[in-house]
Amino acid sequence: MTEKELGGVAAGGSALAEGAVTYTYDRRRYLIDVLFPTYVSCAGLPLSVILFIAGVLPPLMLLLAVVCGYSVLNAFVAHSYPRKITLDGESLRLESFGHVDEYPAGSITRLRLSPTPEGMRLYARVNDSSPTRGRYFLVCGDMYDADGNKAKPVYDYLLSLAESLAAAD
Repeated sequence: MTEKELGGVAAGGSALAEGAVTYTYDRRRYLIDVLFPTYVSCAGLPLSVILFIAGVLPPLMLLLAVVCGYSVLNAFVAHSYPRKITLDGESLRLESFGHVDEYPAGSITRLRLSPTPEGMRLYARVNDSSPTRGRYFLVCGDMYDADGNKAKPVYDYLLSLAESLAAAD
């Protein structure tokens, strides 16, 4: 895989050079980190709106409605919590709740990252991100390929790509 194929950055080690590699969020961790809070928010949103209208602790219910709405927006509209990430020489694909965002090689022109080395966590904003597209919470430490390897190549690749794009500006 050449630097051009990867959108200007050769990174990620041998796992990327072997072809397409799909990393899947650990099932148990995805349930705890994403599904459970999202489903609780789905129940909490209408409940908080009803209680707000009924006049039960209006400021608290308004705050709860905003938090629940934000959680639902991130999960089901923006698809910010990908369950699968596929990285190959042709594209970067992020899959969440059956929706796939694909970024072909070279199409990422701006990448802003907020990395957390513990657990290899990233908050990524791709190109001209908006509240409904291009924002991702990636927990590479809880994602594994078919052989059980963590998604460190994805983490390293995105850090390298962000660095090279920043240097090009």
